[in-house]
Amino acid sequence: MGDERLQKLARAYVQQEIPLETYRAQRAELLDSLSAGAAMHPPRQTSAPAEEPVPTWQNWLPVTVASLTLASTLFWILA
Repeated sequence: MGDERLQKLARAYVQQEIPLETYRAQRAELLDSLSAGAAMHPPRQTSAPAEEPVPTWQNWLPVTVASLTLASTLFWILA
C-alpha cells in the first residue's frame, strides 16, 4: 500500500471513520484507477541490466599474454 490515498483510506477504516462497505467500494475504485494508470506506463527498471557472460578465452587472455612474455624473455636470455 504505497499510495497515499490507499493509506488514508485504510487509516480511516481502521479508526472506524468509514463503514466496511464504503471502504471496500472506495478501495476498489482506487485500485482500478491505479492499475489503469500502471497499464499505460511500463514499469521502471529498478536494477541494472544483466551483463553478458564473458567468453572463456577472455578469462585466459592475461595468463596467456604473461606466459608468452615470460617464454619469450627466457628464450632470449638462454639463446
